[in-house]
Amino acid sequence: MALLIAVSLLLINNFVVPTTGTQTIPPKTELFSWYDNSGAYHFLAFSTNQFGQPVSGVYLQVNLTVSELLTRNGPVTDANVSSYPIYQGPLVSTNSSGEAAFTINVPVNKTNEVNANYSVVLYASQANGVSTTEGGYVEYYSESPSSSVSSKLSPIPPGQVVTVASGSPISTVTDPSNASKNDIQVIWTGASGLLPTHFSLYYKFINGTEVCTRVSNGESCHQAGNSAPTPLSSLNESNMQFLANVTSYHNIFQLPKLEANLTIDSEIVVTLFDANGSVASQAEFGVVDLYPQILPSTQASVTQNVSSFFLSVYGIFIPLIAVIVAYNSYGKYRLSGVLESVLAQPVSRRGLALSRFLSTFVAMAIAISISMIIVDFLVWSFTNSFVSSTTILASAGAFFVEVAILIAIMLLLSHVVRSSAALIGAGIGIFIVFDFFWALLVSLVVGLTHTSYGSPASYGYIVAGEFLNPAQFVGLVDAYLTHQVILVGLSLYTFPISTGQYGLTIPAIVVTGIIWITLPLAAFLYLAIEKD
Repeated sequence: MALLIAVSLLLINNFVVPTTGTQTIPPKTELFSWYDNSGAYHFLAFSTNQFGQPVSGVYLQVNLTVSELLTRNGPVTDANVSSYPIYQGPLVSTNSSGEAAFTINVPVNKTNEVNANYSVVLYASQANGVSTTEGGYVEYYSESPSSSVSSKLSPIPPGQVVTVASGSPISTVTDPSNASKNDIQVIWTGASGLLPTHFSLYYKFINGTEVCTRVSNGESCHQAGNSAPTPLSSLNESNMQFLANVTSYHNIFQLPKLEANLTIDSEIVVTLFDANGSVASQAEFGVVDLYPQILPSTQASVTQNVSSFFLSVYGIFIPLIAVIVAYNSYGKYRLSGVLESVLAQPVSRRGLALSRFLSTFVAMAIAISISMIIVDFLVWSFTNSFVSSTTILASAGAFFVEVAILIAIMLLLSHVVRSSAALIGAGIGIFIVFDFFWALLVSLVVGLTHTSYGSPASYGYIVAGEFLNPAQFVGLVDAYLTHQVILVGLSLYTFPISTGQYGLTIPAIVVTGIIWITLPLAAFLYLAIEKD
């Protein structure tokens, strides 16, 4: 009993999020750049924390450096990287608005070389020692670097702003007044670093039933079965929904209202448009990351979590404990001859056999009941929600059946084998086969019959295997409750099914339990009464 109760405490791991101590999250720095006809490369940086609040005192330094891997087949073809000088920017610090502006001067006759071949490396550090290094190719040319890029490509016009060494100007931040809520952060600048007027933010939800594939111009998504996919690049202001106008460098917006009937693998596309309708920036986010309410309800999530725990943990330990308890309560005394002295007392063989079976079963049933109460209490203490009474009662009943079957099998084997070692070995062997290798046997049958997984026939074999496995009777009950069958073995594989189609009905489950208990128990009583 103590062991089973201790096993219940393993459920805590299902609800406790592991931590590695207090961790300082470095600020996120967005960096923008443009150049002018005098050879000056201007940079405008914005540093914010995870709440989207400006961070002051962040030290920034930028280097313009060439990379051999990024050199274009453009106007500069010399592969000797060391021949290109490094242009180093000044060390600056963000102000109270989280902003910093600085310039790197390059000789006018070198601007074309820098535009074609140079990368930006951004060093950011704080007084507390937290530092980051970012870098990447800057789109001073109209396309990304490639060995096949034509030398006829021209640089972007002076004054046109490009993003540098950052993730995305459109990102999500944690709402400072509600840690469970997310907001959208947009950091942007107009031409030549001016305020970003005439920019608008739009969004579109893409349901998870859509199929997305990579195409030459990005990603293409379409509803399953639709032969005419629509590239994300075709999204524009007319087929998206308006969210807000961008009026400053740093903007925080509330999330749009979640659309109905979205699946948990849906996405939301957020796009920043210029006044002429061109895309300035675009980002995609998983809906489940931004809208926690799309997840299953707390009760449903708790039930799923506990059901999985019962199948994967209790489903292993309860059969094993039943085997050991049955051995200790009857098997070893039967094989050592101790029971013969008990039979010298005024007690019948039938009475002795039944009393040992019932006492062992009652002890296990009490331990299971107490452990179920502990499970319910642990779930409530972590989630403020109790486990569904149906799940608790049905699972407890299923485990009662399991232990009754295994106790009966162990008592039967004690009249078949000749030594205690053989009995405990046979019991452990049965436990290992039914709990760990049964899935392999079912898979072997599926393979030998040339049945493909995912087909109705394969589900039929899995359900039949559940009916034939006395050590996983709880799996039958769980399959009936959840309409999913789980192939239990070294791993758990879940398959959705229609229970009625495969005979998973309450009468069928009850009859199966009765048969599994009756057969070994009847055989045990016959041997104990008639053959001893």
